[in-house]
Amino acid sequence: MINGKKTIIIFFCSALLFSVLILSGCSSAPGKSSAPSTAPTQSAAPSTVLVTSEDKSISITVPAGWNTNDMSLSPSGSAIIGVSNNQDYQYLIITRRAKSDFAANFNLNDYMADLKKDYDIELINPVWGQISSTTIGGCNALSVEVNGTTLHGKAEVYWISAIEGNNNYYCISGWTHKSKVETNQQIIESVINSFKETT
Repeated sequence: MINGKKTIIIFFCSALLFSVLILSGCSSAPGKSSAPSTAPTQSAAPSTVLVTSEDKSISITVPAGWNTNDMSLSPSGSAIIGVSNNQDYQYLIITRRAKSDFAANFNLNDYMADLKKDYDIELINPVWGQISSTTIGGCNALSVEVNGTTLHGKAEVYWISAIEGNNNYYCISGWTHKSKVETNQQIIESVINSFKETT
């Protein structure tokens, strides 16, 4: 009887060991993850767009969705880049003057003074902030914020940068409605600071 019990116990242990071995064979191979694989996601649309002047001499980067050729912002036709987002009241133009147009001792401060005269004519009672020296796109620059009312009676805020390039002076003027400053200032200043002279 004892031998019969031993036989039953041995048989039971052998069956249990066999079951463990079978189950082990169904597990994942060592080193391989059992986590489900995911299909590669489609790349997101670009969040910015590079805009270059017609002669490829300068470029800026603007948010995707902006009008990248809005020359209606410069009725005189003096702008070499005009960009806008009408829906959010974000506007920016770039003009330039050749250094050869000025006297040899003309400098960046003189150029900003000329720009101030122009805006004092174009705006009603403009209020000029403190002009600060900075660098934009590796070029020496002067930047200032101007609050004023247009000749059409719109209260607007401008961020103006006078930039000294290799052979030209550039004026970048970005603006928005006064009521939109909190939302738009950082976006417009980011576009201004993306300026690069490529030639």
